Amino acid sequence: PKAVTLTIKCYDFVTFPYVPAIDCAAFCNILQDLINSEQQYIRELELIIKVFRPPFVELFPGSKVSSMT
Repeated sequence: PKAVTLTIKCYDFVTFPYVPAIDCAAFCNILQDLINSEQQYIRELELIIKVFRPPFVELFPGSKVSSMT
């Protein structure tokens, strides 16, 4: 897997009238947790594809699955 480095900068959200005033550090933590969970989801999805792709290729040799990498 590729290593991803993210830098999250906090901005002043008070200037937007539709966004309530929130703690910037808390927002950044929530955002980082979301990004981490998305990355974990992608890793798990890639593992599922790696495990289950060969049986599908054997069952359906002429399908799109066999031509996907």
